[in-house]
Amino acid sequence: MSISYWLDRSSSSTMQRFDVVIVGAGISGLSTAFWLEQEDPQLKIVLVEKNRLGFGASGRNAGFVTCGSVEHFNRLIGKHGRDEAVEIWRFSETNLKLLEEHIIRGPGTHSPTDLLFEKKGSYSLAASEAEHDELKKVAQTMDELKIPVQVYNERELHQAVGTEGFCGGIRYKDDGAIH
Repeated sequence: MSISYWLDRSSSSTMQRFDVVIVGAGISGLSTAFWLEQEDPQLKIVLVEKNRLGFGASGRNAGFVTCGSVEHFNRLIGKHGRDEAVEIWRFSETNLKLLEEHIIRGPGTHSPTDLLFEKKGSYSLAASEAEHDELKKVAQTMDELKIPVQVYNERELHQAVGTEGFCGGIRYKDDGAIH
């Protein structure tokens, strides 16, 4: 009886060795491979993906490049305390700067216009006066912490982004989007 090709381990030419094997070529896997290669260009890294790069949720996101968390800053403070909330925000600011430096404007990459990268900020909108008051308090705290934020009333918000039916909002100035 013969040994199948797949079970025949006698042929060392089919065996490959890697220092790092990353399963999944979504944003996390690709990012891990990129930063490992930046840290040690001699590493032999392989990405294993059953479909194609960015196939899953990574390829179906809205392209927002934001600081902070999915939680509003005031909720981060409520959940983690002020110091940890600031640490989370600063960590994400650093990540955005690294993304811009190494990926968006890095050596050998396209220009920000080619990548459709825009750094125009992102908005949290208030549907009621109570929400607007909450957002203004958030903005005041962020301003005290030197986090770039801008408060909008209803008219200013409509002029800025053309919204209807919102009392106002705040804009996180350093956020961006990439498409």
